[in-house]
This record gives sequence, C-alpha cells and structure tokens, in this order.
Amino acid sequence: DVIEKKSHQNNVLKVKEFVNGLGWLIKDNKIIPTKDINEIYAPRTAIGVNSNGNLIILQVDGCERCLYSNKQRRGLTLNQMAHVMTSTQINATYAVNLDGGGSSTSVMNGEVINRPTCFDYVDLKCERPVGSVVCIKSHSTLDSKRK
Repeated sequence: DVIEKKSHQNNVLKVKEFVNGLGWLIKDNKIIPTKDINEIYAPRTAIGVNSNGNLIILQVDGCERCLYSNKQRRGLTLNQMAHVMTSTQINATYAVNLDGGGSSTSVMNGEVINRPTCFDYVDLKCERPVGSVVCIKSHSTLDSKRK
C-alpha cells in the first residue's frame, strides 16, 4: 500500500516503505531532543530524509559505559546526533533515532565497516544479535539480478 501525506511544500510524498524509530530527532526541520539533561553518550544510528527526499542513514560508533576521559569516544548524545543530522553536510528535514548502543552495526557488501561493541562496558569490537535491520539495495543491483 502507498501512504500519501501532504508535506509542508504541498507536494505529495508516496511512501512505499517506512521504519519506526525510538523517537524523533528532527521533525519539520526542528531539532526535537532539547539539550540532554543526563547527557548519555552512546553509539547511535539514525535514519532520515532531506528536503529532496534523499534517504540518509548515519551510524556513530562509541562505547556507552566505557570509562574514557574523552567523551567523544563514547559516542553522541541524542541532542548531538540531531545537530549532526541538521548540519549543512547532511541537512536532514526529518530523522528518527533507531536502536543504538552495541546494536549499531554497519555492513556494506557483507563486510562490517564500523566498530560495533557487544559489551557496553568494554571497548571490544564484536557483533551481537539484533532484532531488526535496515537493508538498502541499489537499483542497479536489483536490475542486474532481474536479467
């Protein structure tokens, strides 16, 4: 089924697939998480779109409860992740926070391309089982398999 929604520019967006997240990071160009009260630094994964409808996926590595003097090695807060997604380089107009922590794993062509952690207290690169994935395939890959 195609879901149609009028956007603020009076264009009709035809959504064929959608994913549920753990809360808005950006909605209608506005950052939703205010300055983090408890500033939990963690690996993060976000998915969103820009004003052209381009899909954006951002994954940030870290170790949630590891004892680092440099907090940036621990990941980002939700507010920081929202600010990165609205940066001029990414320019997301909508974005949601997906499952993060040790579940944040990025794979391209069958290879893990980030540094996932399966233990939140030890900075050890390892994968752990997850309950859901977002899989993106290029049209050229799909078209070549149809022939």
